[in-house]
Amino acid sequence: MFSQTSVSASAILITVLNLKFRWQLIIALIYGGIEEWFILMGIYEQNWYRTWMTIIGLLILFRIAKIVSTILSKHSGHIWRNIFIFFGLCTLHFHLVTWASKAVGIRSFNETLVPDNDCSIAIIAGTYHLLLAVSTMILYFSNIKWKWKFAGIFILYIAHFFTEKYQVLISSDGWFFILTSISIWGMYLNIYILDRLYPKHP
Repeated sequence: MFSQTSVSASAILITVLNLKFRWQLIIALIYGGIEEWFILMGIYEQNWYRTWMTIIGLLILFRIAKIVSTILSKHSGHIWRNIFIFFGLCTLHFHLVTWASKAVGIRSFNETLVPDNDCSIAIIAGTYHLLLAVSTMILYFSNIKWKWKFAGIFILYIAHFFTEKYQVLISSDGWFFILTSISIWGMYLNIYILDRLYPKHP
């Protein structure tokens, strides 16, 4: 979770500061060095994967980030902008809220949806993030009165209640309302942040 978040943050930093290739290479080499250090410390091990793949992959990612930034700055289409905001939520919300709550053990996902436990968790977590992100984005960008937005948010609370009732999502005792509020309002806040960060065009 940390690596995914920090890599995304590095890509944004490189794009915003318009760093030259040599700085991109230095950052990629630092990640490569950290990966080798983790291997030496026994934190994780590699099978077919090699550290040089991380370095090359990061250089490609940094290039793609700059291309995306160029596209966004030149094109005013709301569709592109909303797509990029959605991808931004994958870092801000999916990792910092959805997976963080699972990592600390206060929310889990049904592991019996499909025979493979990890696959079941991934399917439910991914679907949950997709539905919550799209629903909240619709509420945020809709030109409707706040009372209707609150009504939509109330429906999201009800939806969370039923996912808990049928054990699709499983929260620790006493955590349902807190986690649900963090998920919904955290998503709304993250959309607000990304909406302010991405450039707007007339």
